[in-house]
Amino acid sequence: MDNRKMINRIAMLLVGLGMPVYYKIRYFLAGELTLDQIFSVYLIADIFFPLSLAASMVYGYQFMERRFLKSSTMWMLTSKVMILIVLATAVSISYSWFFFTYIVPYPIGSEFYFDFVLMSLLVPLFVNGVGMTLHYYQQWKSESSQRQNLEEENLKAQFEILKNQVNPHFLFNCFNALSVLIKESQSRADEFLKHLARVYRFVLEVKEKELIKVKEELEVMQSYVHLMKGRLGDKLNVSLNIPEAQQEYYIPPLTLQILMENALKHNKATKDEPLRIDIDMNERNEISFRNNLNLVKDVQSTNIGLKNVIERYEYLSDSGIQVEKSAESFAVNVPLIKMES
Repeated sequence: MDNRKMINRIAMLLVGLGMPVYYKIRYFLAGELTLDQIFSVYLIADIFFPLSLAASMVYGYQFMERRFLKSSTMWMLTSKVMILIVLATAVSISYSWFFFTYIVPYPIGSEFYFDFVLMSLLVPLFVNGVGMTLHYYQQWKSESSQRQNLEEENLKAQFEILKNQVNPHFLFNCFNALSVLIKESQSRADEFLKHLARVYRFVLEVKEKELIKVKEELEVMQSYVHLMKGRLGDKLNVSLNIPEAQQEYYIPPLTLQILMENALKHNKATKDEPLRIDIDMNERNEISFRNNLNLVKDVQSTNIGLKNVIERYEYLSDSGIQVEKSAESFAVNVPLIKMES
């Protein structure tokens, strides 16, 4: 049984059983009730009505919480407390009036009527408050754990990118491209080294950030594309077409670079069948990363890249990543995130 259910049952028992016991003992000691009256046929009704009162407040509030109050902001939390107080007060007064007017066969003083309303209000309010506190504490622990797991996955993804970039195959291709450029053009070789340094520096600078502007991601993507073009030449065609207005929005860092790594890793790029990558906006105002398919057989994959992008979006945004695959192409639609000012 979870904590919330246990707390709800405690609240109902405290009100449903505690209140009849309280007022019967009190009025028996005051000489206003006899033992015959205490154990009369009205004993079941004496217990049923306070118990139903507690159940209506506890589960009625929980229904409203699930149905109408799903946000966990401070304003909504305050609203929950106020709604609980109003709901509990209205139900408590209505039940108490009906209970003492039509159910209890002997006169009850106004002082006890007030006590009954007050206690039937405060007990569920207190118990629900404890339940709500535990609920938000557990939610906070869950979000903290999720954040930690995503940070670990993010570090793994960054390590995977760095590992792919510094592995002998990558360096061999880069150095070959650089040696050719040195012979052909000193300025082009210098530019190649500048882009290589820029990509490394960017990966190190954004490792602690959750979000960066789209324009920052595109700036380093241009350097990364320059490096890949240095390796593949006309075997790789990349189109970057994101309007300036959309470049002011945010995405998780390295999102586009991870997607390009995946495209390069899983597809062949040849002169006859070049790898085409289009990065633009779709009709839903999302970044569309699309590449044609020319799959490499038996490619070794850790499945970290795309999974990491999807999980970071699940944490950072209400809008998730959409993956579209056909016989000819593979597309990942990346929602834009607007930072609250």
